[in-house]
Amino acid sequence: MKRRVVIGLGNPYRSDDGFGPCVMEELRQVLADQDRLDVDLVEELGEPAALVQRWTGRSLAIVVDAVRSDAVPGAIERFDWPGPPLSAGFPAPVGGRGGSHSLGLADAIAFGVALDRMPARLVFIGVVAAELGAGVGLSPKVAVAVQEVVALVRGELSA
Repeated sequence: MKRRVVIGLGNPYRSDDGFGPCVMEELRQVLADQDRLDVDLVEELGEPAALVQRWTGRSLAIVVDAVRSDAVPGAIERFDWPGPPLSAGFPAPVGGRGGSHSLGLADAIAFGVALDRMPARLVFIGVVAAELGAGVGLSPKVAVAVQEVVALVRGELSA
């Protein structure tokens, strides 16, 4: 198993919910083979047990997703674990209860903590969604954030 993992969450057939997979596609293109020697790049829909399985035993897990927030669409939000309690402003998943990856990352973290299956460090990078209806492609404000998030992920991997 590789030491680090980058996980892109989302559904590319639900507009901005496809942000995570879009970032993963870009990372596959821009990371040199040398950079990817100890990094897995994966996509998930956000089911907590699958996330816990992906990040167990890793030194670093970076999760990229679209989120709901009071911030303007396209704004980037970040969370580090271990860090503040999850109730301290952790962004909501785009699907909400009963929707796409409805339990959300906070639930996966709680599940991982309870099972003692967390990575040594987890970084969440989210972009505030504008459009979440059926459709392929990101809204313009969210599409602009792709390159910035790719740069943030690359910075984390280089640190």
